[in-house]
Amino acid sequence: MEGMRSMARFVQAALALGCLALSAVWAQTPTSAPTEVVFVCEHGSSKSVVAASHFNRLAKARGLTLHAVAKGLTPDAGPPEQVRQGLMNDGLPLDSFTPTPIQKKDFRPDVRVIALGCVLGPIAPDGAPFEDWPDLPAVSDGYEPAREAIVKRVNQLIDTITAPQKRNRVVAVSGRPIP
Repeated sequence: MEGMRSMARFVQAALALGCLALSAVWAQTPTSAPTEVVFVCEHGSSKSVVAASHFNRLAKARGLTLHAVAKGLTPDAGPPEQVRQGLMNDGLPLDSFTPTPIQKKDFRPDVRVIALGCVLGPIAPDGAPFEDWPDLPAVSDGYEPAREAIVKRVNQLIDTITAPQKRNRVVAVSGRPIP
């Protein structure tokens, strides 16, 4: 009888340890959409700034808690006047923005990193996922065409990020989402 009790305690302990180990693995596995987006261009002062500014505007307009930042491989001292003026005309003044460099620590499970016409391979940690948008027009060739192309991709990105959340929502019999 004592042997059976010892065996039962052993099995309970083994199950508890197994559950603890699984919960630790699950905690490290990203199961939700990213909450931050890092846009990266060569100098962190044009495409990435336009992308992050419009991403934040569009996310806020949709009532989302997503946030974007602009970074560069070799950051300039600041955005060119063409970018500042274009964003100002779009109602998105930059105020005192200073470009910052992309770093290995920016590649995290809760962050989506997007390269805008630059090569991230050397800075990205081995196996770190990132997207590449190589086909965007240069802002220096015209703010409006560059902005239009960037905003189109940003809208698609927001739709992609929020799509899993929409698919996983439970809908009541009435057809209204359950909060």
